[in-house]
Parts: sequence; C-alpha cells; structure tokens
Amino acid sequence: MIEKMNMSKVEQKKQLKEKRLLTAAFDLFSSKGVNDTSISDIVTHAGIAKGTFYLYFKDKYQLLDIIVQEKTDELLIDAMKSANEKQFENAIDQVVHMGDYIMDYLDQNKKMLKIIYKDLSWGVFSRTREYDDKNYDRLKPIQDKFIDNIVALGKKRDDAEKELYLILELIGGIMYNAIVHEKPYTLKEIRSSLIVMVRRMIKKIKTPT
Repeated sequence: MIEKMNMSKVEQKKQLKEKRLLTAAFDLFSSKGVNDTSISDIVTHAGIAKGTFYLYFKDKYQLLDIIVQEKTDELLIDAMKSANEKQFENAIDQVVHMGDYIMDYLDQNKKMLKIIYKDLSWGVFSRTREYDDKNYDRLKPIQDKFIDNIVALGKKRDDAEKELYLILELIGGIMYNAIVHEKPYTLKEIRSSLIVMVRRMIKKIKTPT
C-alpha cells in the first residue's frame, strides 16, 4: 500500500513538471515566437532543470505539437458541444454556429491563435503524436454526432468529413490573417463573407445513388 502511494506521488510530481513545461512553452511561444524561444528559456520560465526537459520531450517542436493538439482539441470540443446542444432547423445553421463560436473565441484569445496558427483541423484529423489522447475520447462522440447531422442533409459520410476539414482549414487560415495581421482584411470586414462561404460549402445537395 505504501509503495503504491509513493508511486502515485512520483507520478503526480511528474505530471506537474510536465504541465509546468507546457504552460511555460505556451507563454513563450505566444509572446516571443517558436524560433526565438530556446529550451533554456522554457526551463527557466518553468523553474525546472534543463536536463529534466529531455525526460519528457524530445525537443521544443514536440512540445509545440502537443500544445497545438491540446488547444485545438479543447476549442473544438467546446465549439461542437455548443452547436450540438442548441436547436437548429438544419445542419447548415449548426455548422455556422460552430464557426461563429470559434471566431468569437479566437478573436478574444489572440495568444492562442498565434500558437495554433492554421492548424485548427488537427483536433479532428491528426492523431499522430505519442501523447495522452484523453481529449480525443471526449471529442470523438461529439464529432460523430456533428458529422451525422451533415450526413442527414443527403451527404455521404466521407464527403461530410472532408467538408468539415475544409471548413476548419478555411476558418483557421482566414482567422489568423484577419486577427493577427489584419490583412488583407480585418475580421469585421471578412466575417460575413466567410459565413456565406461556409453555407455554400455545406448547402443541401442530394448525394447521387
């Protein structure tokens, strides 16, 4: 029993150090940029010895991948959950709500947008990293329900998944340029046109039998 308790404390300390490194990296990547942030900067900011870093991560780019995955997971979980919980006449309005939710969030969280850059679709379509995918277990059923509603419009499931991917890529890329650079258009200038594009992408078209 004592041995198990000691192992639990060791694991808790390990998770705490890992979280401190992730938090420090997020702060520095978003303020200084990835290229101008060194591993020494990260461990100093986290208050952890440099040698300890390599017990958890291979390099700063693995850290970046994990941060992007975690942040996009959480945002997509919240956006899709919000859209699934509301009542809409059709899946088109549901997807538009998801897009609005993401745009509003990123507009208020520019720090996060700088980190995830244009990789918004990672949370749904890229599961390549060797890391705890607990968020994916939460995201998958919400994602499936969301795609099911698009399929209900008469789409093939494969087409519905592709459309979701394209929409997330479209929103991610435009949001980054509009919010971070405000070029070639600001979010206020481009938002209504972006929503029109999303609606056109998922308009009701019967799939040929």
